[in-house]
Amino acid sequence: MVIDTPVLINDKVESIPVLLDSGADQSFILEGYAKEKELKIIEENVNLDLTIFGQTPKTLKSKKVEFELLTNDGTILTTAITVPSITGSFDPIEITPEENDLLSSENIELINIRKPKTPVALLGCDVFWHLMSNEQKMRLPSGRYVIPTTIGHLVCGSYESQYPTKTHALMATISNYSDESFTEKNFENYFEISNIGITGDEIDPTDKQLIDDFYKKVSINELTKRVSTKLPWKKDHKSKLANNKGVAICRLSQQYNYLSGKPEWKKLVENFETMEKTGKIEEVHNDPEAGYFIPYGLVFNEGSNTTKVRTVFDASSHKKGEISLNNSLHQGPSLVPDILAVLLRIRKGKYLLSGDIEKAFHAVEVDEEDRDALRFLWLKDVSKPPTKDNLRLMRFTCLPFGVNCSPFLLAMAIKYGIENSEASEKLKEAVKSTCYVDNIFFTSDSKDELQKLYQEAKHYFGEIGMNIREFSTNFPETFIKDEDRATNTDNVKILGYHYDIETDQLSVKSPPAPDPIGMNIREFSTNFPTNFGFANQFWIRTMSSNKRAIRQ
Repeated sequence: MVIDTPVLINDKVESIPVLLDSGADQSFILEGYAKEKELKIIEENVNLDLTIFGQTPKTLKSKKVEFELLTNDGTILTTAITVPSITGSFDPIEITPEENDLLSSENIELINIRKPKTPVALLGCDVFWHLMSNEQKMRLPSGRYVIPTTIGHLVCGSYESQYPTKTHALMATISNYSDESFTEKNFENYFEISNIGITGDEIDPTDKQLIDDFYKKVSINELTKRVSTKLPWKKDHKSKLANNKGVAICRLSQQYNYLSGKPEWKKLVENFETMEKTGKIEEVHNDPEAGYFIPYGLVFNEGSNTTKVRTVFDASSHKKGEISLNNSLHQGPSLVPDILAVLLRIRKGKYLLSGDIEKAFHAVEVDEEDRDALRFLWLKDVSKPPTKDNLRLMRFTCLPFGVNCSPFLLAMAIKYGIENSEASEKLKEAVKSTCYVDNIFFTSDSKDELQKLYQEAKHYFGEIGMNIREFSTNFPETFIKDEDRATNTDNVKILGYHYDIETDQLSVKSPPAPDPIGMNIREFSTNFPTNFGFANQFWIRTMSSNKRAIRQ
């Protein structure tokens, strides 16, 4: 069966006729097409043994290239062997009027070719099954089937009347083909956590070295008053970083296709408009191929009082054989205090004041020389799809959400800004012991002292371009300004726990008790509150023992 398949070629999306063959163990592509489109060559001199019925086997010198298929679920990086030809021309399938009416009623658009075409590529079982969808197939009156794939629906199978059909045959085997073995390095890469950079260098700098390096390079932007920092690059990785532009284009196309015309798309447009107006992002006018382009998506959090929709950037994105931005940066040490310690410290005083740093990551500027590593793609006309003429090259001027070193740099920026201010020791101690990422807490036995801490925090955080908002207390007060006050005091959250400001109580919703026999204990434990880890481990061991006892 031959289908029209969208592919990404040199940052451009085009459709090519592709023959699907689940019996082939390798994918192939026309060498003329690969040469014309300058597909990336990943291996030279591949010996291809061709066996044709009734003829002596022949050996061809070929190449291994790669390209990307565009599907509804994302992109599939495909490797293929170049060949002079694949098959002859295929005729399109015939759809009866009855079948056409049925397909129209089901709103099904077929991806089968509509006119005679010669396949440009053959996709074997190395790719074939990745295209298959879990949706239910549909039987047509002719006896053929409509098969759902991640590209679209296709018709295949034979007529019940068994009309004679043309047969196209290709048989190929590969000899002397050196494939990469599963080495120890592969094993290490496999266990990197989503390639977000949680992996060591051959010679990893110590936490102290990274902190010292931050202090050497940090500064205060005199114009914006914000803390400005450089990214903590791994040695020689900045020059090795590919631009990832092709992946970014695919992701933007997917976002447009899925969200355009929906409220979510409007929210994404509003997010970027706001960030550009406030100087968090800026348009790029220099080399369009420089730097690294970060794909992005939307994350929804209806439980949040402030940010219901967040644009999250995927700095772990990369093509096969290349490195991501997160692979290229030191993540840095975790400087947030232990969450259990924070929960205990905020119970020390009689009164509690909590606040939230508004868009904390965006309050830390990135040095000019590192901003091209924080590029992304946007649209000139948001009502039209991504094309070469409708793309805007943008970049962050501040820390994006999704870069692995952002939490480290944010914590260091707050520490640096407040330590070098004239803030009181009480405020400095709060930053050190009860500031958790973008949440800060103050406790005291005196209401007057909390009022002073509120005013002081607003002032000194404001001096480094950070705005603390969503303040709430466990006592009636009048000193918090309306624009700083929590908008929904019935839904105050403290580190994931619901906080009742009237009763001064923290609470958490636990999942319902599982069936001790039918439930995977460790799977269930991932949903159980783990801040009090020692209790959780005891619970797991007890439940596991009970489970074994019940089975016996």
